[in-house]
Amino acid sequence: MEEKELLELINQDENERIEFKETPSLDDKDEIARQLVSFTNRFGGWLIIGVKDDGSFEGAKINVDKHIQTISNIARNKCSPKIDFSYENFRFNEGDVLCINIKRRREIPHAVVQRRNGKVKSRTYYIRANNSCRLVDDIELEWLFKNVDPNLEYKGRIYLIYRRGDLKLPAFDLPLGSSFFISFVNSLPANDIEYLKKDEERIADFLVEIAPFAVLSNFSWEYGHSWLIERIYKKGRKEVHPLNEEIKKDKINIKEIEISDNFLISSLSLNFKKIPIKSDIAVPKNTSVKVELDRNKGLKKSYLKIEKEDAFNFLLEFEMESWGAGIYGHPEGARYNRINKSIGPSRKIEDIIASIMLRMNFKGDFAFPDVKDPSFNEHHHYGKSIIEMLEKDWDWDKFVESLPESKLYIIEDKIDEIIGMLQKRQ
Repeated sequence: MEEKELLELINQDENERIEFKETPSLDDKDEIARQLVSFTNRFGGWLIIGVKDDGSFEGAKINVDKHIQTISNIARNKCSPKIDFSYENFRFNEGDVLCINIKRRREIPHAVVQRRNGKVKSRTYYIRANNSCRLVDDIELEWLFKNVDPNLEYKGRIYLIYRRGDLKLPAFDLPLGSSFFISFVNSLPANDIEYLKKDEERIADFLVEIAPFAVLSNFSWEYGHSWLIERIYKKGRKEVHPLNEEIKKDKINIKEIEISDNFLISSLSLNFKKIPIKSDIAVPKNTSVKVELDRNKGLKKSYLKIEKEDAFNFLLEFEMESWGAGIYGHPEGARYNRINKSIGPSRKIEDIIASIMLRMNFKGDFAFPDVKDPSFNEHHHYGKSIIEMLEKDWDWDKFVESLPESKLYIIEDKIDEIIGMLQKRQ
């Protein structure tokens, strides 16, 4: 770490990753053990020795070897498992600073321990919350033993194919989620279709804007009755069951979600309230659902936001990755390349069909452990179940792994061609 970086840390004030300590505090071994444990059980962080609580220099000369030996003994003897850390020493005109970088835990949570005759007699668990450490409650402790990071992330892609003449989505092997675009596209009035066709970039923008609503339409089938569910897969079929019939919930109507004026959708004749979709979804009590739009440097992004104050913030982002005439990136493309030769120059497949790939990124942030959430386990399960739905029903890359190789499509098509030739001869 450079001196400049250390000064930037000090200027941030104490937070969930930074704690200031004056050198006399090293005599309080229990306090140092609590700090080490609380950091490693969260993100890891920096214990900065030689700095006062207000961020000013203590002005002390630091005996690095002595203090590191003290901290090493605490990390080994008063913490279990042993806590890993590294250190750097800095000398400023205002005083010395010893920066202890505490590593994030790898597996089970760490505890401050009391030993007797070399054996652990008690364990006390702490976690870093905001700018201090605190005791872990039973719910949090259970979670810490099962998980490392409460926050969730997922990245995937959506693949769509449409007919360039009427924007309809033709029948191809695609993930189930792609079918939730159909009701929106098929509800477009003729004048909207003609308007979008004048600039194919508008079609891409339209699909990016529709993506959050298409996912919410999928929600209405999965989370129509309860937001706390489990999915059971039997012989290629999926069953969705509520985990707790009594859990508190609100109902959100997809068709009543506000669409701001900066949406292309808002300038169309399309009547959202008349689109034939299931529209009710269950969400945790006091949860809001919003769809927003952003255009930065010409790239349009749409967002689905599901938020509950002091509990969680889920963000699902959609953005166009690529567009191309014809069928690209699909195993069946090989078949249509052969068909191209027989269609003729005026009716190439590129004139009939276009393909679009959308990126989708999910991020789930939780207030835990900065804010105690008595329903944290349920909320975390909710976030993971959304990712499961996106992976199973929407993710193009996961889906394509289950499809036959392109060569098999070619072989199948050749067989169909031979059968057709034989039938003509009869």
